[in-house]
Order: sequence, then structure tokens, then C-alpha cells
Amino acid sequence: MAKAEDKYFKFKGEEEINPDFLETFSFDSPNQYIMTETDEFSAV
Repeated sequence: MAKAEDKYFKFKGEEEINPDFLETFSFDSPNQYIMTETDEFSAV
């Protein structure tokens, strides 16, 4: 998994998000539900 060490990003808006820094993983479990609620932008 990538580490954010020594990386600093200035906020420029959602349109500036570099998808190369986003990581995804498969999740297949019908017995579990993940819910994330926030008032802030979050790449989850």
C-alpha cells in the first residue's frame, strides 16, 4: 500500500485529484456492510 510520507498536496479543488494516487480493493462480503458518513470530502 502506498505511503504519504514526504508528500504534501495543496488543496486546489476536487477537479485536481490525481487518480494515480487513489487505491481500490475488492470487497465481497454479503455479511458485512461498510458505511462512511462525513460532511467533508473524502476519497473512500
